[in-house]
Amino acid sequence: MPRSLPPLNACRSFEAAARHASFARAGEELHVTAAAVSHQVKQLEGWLGHKLFHRSHNGLALTERGRAFLPAVREGFAQIAKGVEAISSTTIAPPLAISVAPNFALKWLIPRLGTFAQAHPAARIELVNRPQTPDFSRDRFDVAIRHLDSGVAGEAAPDVCFDLLFPGDTTPVASPALIRSARLRRPADLARCTLLHVTQQPDDWARWLAGAGVTGIDATKGPHFDSYALTVEAAASGWGVALAREDFIFGDLESGRLLAPFSHRLASRRAWFLVSFRDPPAHVAAFRDWLLGQARASRATAKPPRASRATAQPLPRGRRGGRPAARR
Repeated sequence: MPRSLPPLNACRSFEAAARHASFARAGEELHVTAAAVSHQVKQLEGWLGHKLFHRSHNGLALTERGRAFLPAVREGFAQIAKGVEAISSTTIAPPLAISVAPNFALKWLIPRLGTFAQAHPAARIELVNRPQTPDFSRDRFDVAIRHLDSGVAGEAAPDVCFDLLFPGDTTPVASPALIRSARLRRPADLARCTLLHVTQQPDDWARWLAGAGVTGIDATKGPHFDSYALTVEAAASGWGVALAREDFIFGDLESGRLLAPFSHRLASRRAWFLVSFRDPPAHVAAFRDWLLGQARASRATAKPPRASRATAQPLPRGRRGGRPAARR
């Protein structure tokens, strides 16, 4: 701060005198004498080095410098009043520490978290991207969202609970343009496509193809990515077909950015869980209830729309590129 503040009592007297154009009426408001108000204003003028009022037997009139100074004084007192009201009328909420895996945060949580913040404006959200499984005895968090083996709940500490958010089922997805150009109608048609792989799940395509009864396709060929998020983006760009966890692609399927052309799903032993402590404080319980409600809504309303017959039909003869023919 470049210099100290002027005496606040003197500023208060100046503001009241300026509003009433009278030391006497300002004194009545402040429960002091007119002489006391006049003394405070003279003290302020001495501190500033400038006259603030023209004094006459008809009353008070602000000088040019007084008119310039008055708005700042009023704004300062208004801000102080707001601060007093804020700490008097509400309790400052403790932070809400959310530990979440980066992919889940980007693809599902972040697009929805703003609605929680709007409904709970006092919430102090602290979002931490952590791919590792939390150590419940050491890590400091209120809730964690993790992709875990379904049997992990039985090994948890007695004061920790697990709420299922989404199963980890995977399904092939691709851009609408690729589905049209590759004429994807049956799983065997994947022989005409590039398969996109997640490095950490090298056997997923082989398992999915076997479950769908498809043979003769090399399930190891194609580019590899170190996350589902990157694989999904590659599919959306038209590079190939990705096996994606459905919880990651609800928004992409709803918008039509991606399509799921086949009904067969690859079940997983792992699923997304909300991990929290039993009997949480009120602000954590509010987030837990909101998150579980959001997950229920996603499961109920965002069933992946399959690629329609019209979308998956081959291009007309003589047209192997460019814009597809208009549907009837």
